[in-house]
Amino acid sequence: KANGDYFIALTAPITSNSNGNQRSVQSYVVFKNGTAIPEGSSRSTYIRHADGHSESTAHVHILLPGLSANDYIEVKTKRSTTNNVFDTFMQTTSLYAEKIATSRVAFSGTATRKVSGTNLNSGASGLQWTSGRKDSGFTHSANGHEITLTGAGKYLVFANIPIFGGVDRGSIALEVKLNGIRISGGLA
Repeated sequence: KANGDYFIALTAPITSNSNGNQRSVQSYVVFKNGTAIPEGSSRSTYIRHADGHSESTAHVHILLPGLSANDYIEVKTKRSTTNNVFDTFMQTTSLYAEKIATSRVAFSGTATRKVSGTNLNSGASGLQWTSGRKDSGFTHSANGHEITLTGAGKYLVFANIPIFGGVDRGSIALEVKLNGIRISGGLA
């Protein structure tokens, strides 16, 4: 037990053995001391139950800054859809937690909107980030969409965008770019 910033990674695969014209969605949410962390959720486990589509996986990757020695973390799950659904079954789920040393150079942030507004279903636009942890290896302006690396090197990038809304069959894309160009593997 130690104070500090912690990286949390969750991978939660689910399956369903049903087939038909119904859908299932399961939500997973990370909690700190009994309170849900808004940016620590995954609602992307849609299973169509048609044409052999019977499995999905939830993923959450977040940095939790400023945890105290006696804080506790939980992961909770619940059904996100309440009509026309089949049962889903949890497969082997993994949770990884790592205390990030203060000597490591890291950036974390949260976003609640794009530069162009809050509707993710409109054209491409950068996310406006509010810095969480911003070490000397990064520069970032308040609510800016660009995070500047101050040194060359290899960087591990995670982005978790828990989407929710009333748009049927909504589909958004996420691009990670370096100097305005999408990196290899940078499209989700």
